[in-house]
Amino acid sequence: MKETDITGIADMLGARRSGNKRTVLILGAHAGAFFENMGLYEHVSKYSMRSFERLSVLEKFEECFKILRDRFNESDVDTLLRVAVKDEKSLVAREEDDCVAELVKEGYFELIISTNIDTILEGALRQAKMQEPYDYSVFNVGRDSGSPAMRTRPKYGLLLKLFGDLGSRQYTLIKEEFDLATDRELKDYLEEVLCGDVLIVGYDPVWDEPLERAISISERSRDIIFVGEDLPPISSNMIKALQRRKGSYLVGRDGSYATFMRKLHRQILNRLPISYEAMSKIGNRLRNIEGKVQKLEEQIEVLKEQNEALKEGQTEILRMLNAMQVNHKEFLEQKEFQKEGQNKILEALNSIYVEQKKLNDSVNIIYNGHKEPINEKSELRAEQKNLGDDVQA
Repeated sequence: MKETDITGIADMLGARRSGNKRTVLILGAHAGAFFENMGLYEHVSKYSMRSFERLSVLEKFEECFKILRDRFNESDVDTLLRVAVKDEKSLVAREEDDCVAELVKEGYFELIISTNIDTILEGALRQAKMQEPYDYSVFNVGRDSGSPAMRTRPKYGLLLKLFGDLGSRQYTLIKEEFDLATDRELKDYLEEVLCGDVLIVGYDPVWDEPLERAISISERSRDIIFVGEDLPPISSNMIKALQRRKGSYLVGRDGSYATFMRKLHRQILNRLPISYEAMSKIGNRLRNIEGKVQKLEEQIEVLKEQNEALKEGQTEILRMLNAMQVNHKEFLEQKEFQKEGQNKILEALNSIYVEQKKLNDSVNIIYNGHKEPINEKSELRAEQKNLGDDVQA
């Protein structure tokens, strides 16, 4: 087996599509709702002897599986899994899921085999404007019987849920191991399709271990590509299949489901995925904005009317101010006139004062002139008296 990269995988998928050949896409548990599910980890970590904070991403997922298998019964496991995805956000299609759906719609994958029992991928297919069963169909192992090959071929592709579906309560995971030997028709179908070109993404050696037995290790099988954070254990059937089928692998940071699908989508389609749910939300927001704009326009009309009323009020106020200015001017003129009158009165009073002073002076002169004869007469009388006294003597 040899190492590859996203560009090489994209070129290979493009060449097969051009040759009207399709690659089988296998999605493991790392592409599902339980991988890195903090709600699930929080519940099961209480029963672990190991500190989850010190475990790697892959170690946490493995420890979670072991605790569910060893410490809980089937009913409790079912409850915990349902609680883990009860939040609507846990089942909302992510960007990487939208990438898968668009690549299916573009004809790069005709069959998807998933070990996940959630409904995230179905949501992504619907968001890509594909309708079941015309554009895609779902074969739920445990609920549906017979061979998927007998199904009417949809326009774009088939989603085969190998371990069943959580919603239908018919799934084989953790407590009830998937056994391919119990369904001969399904076994024959898988052996046939998995001998063809296969791309495996998000595989977990613990959660997806039953899938290994379905992978053909025959050298006559076609190409197989493994994409993951790390290679499976060297002793696993997956490694044997990669070696005998001369397959290729991509591991590390680009090997995670989210990173790989986003980069593969961008490499092939040269754009970001169109999130139809996001577009729908944007449409709803635009309609809300339009409603708010309409209300604002109505409020603006009301404000215009109020503004006109204010203008009229301002005009009336200005008119009153002008009248007050005129009245003030007249008041100032009257005040000036009164001041002039007061000045004239003061001048008249001053003239009267001057004239009165003159009169007083005249009176004083007359008085003083009248006083001198009286004094002379008194002196004369005194002399007469003295003369009389002398005569008597």
